[in-house]
Amino acid sequence: MRSADPRFDEAGTWVASSYVWATARDMARFGYLYLRDGVWDGTRLLPEGWVDHGRRPRSIDPVDGRLYGAQWWVVGDDLGTFWANGYEGQSIMVCPGLDLVAVRLGKSTAECYPALIAWRAAVVDAFCP
Repeated sequence: MRSADPRFDEAGTWVASSYVWATARDMARFGYLYLRDGVWDGTRLLPEGWVDHGRRPRSIDPVDGRLYGAQWWVVGDDLGTFWANGYEGQSIMVCPGLDLVAVRLGKSTAECYPALIAWRAAVVDAFCP
């Protein structure tokens, strides 16, 4: 990732929840790293098992029932789909079963979030054989 620009709070702590600005291409590269289990060009960059740790459901959102892993949301489908949520609807979706990474940039209010869930499902469906 060449364009990544992380943001820090007043104490100098990285705000890891959603404050890394990057191009769509670099966000896709991040998703691709996770699609390839933390390996880039034959070199392991993430510890073995890290990706599985992140996409394993650990909790359920009490508001809408979505599954959450470790910094990744989990679809719970047979394809192993998981995604990272960013600011106001930006996301990186990784679908290992289809060898697919999809990035969404844009700005959506919270009222639109159910439509974004449906959009991600439609993207996956569009690539299903």
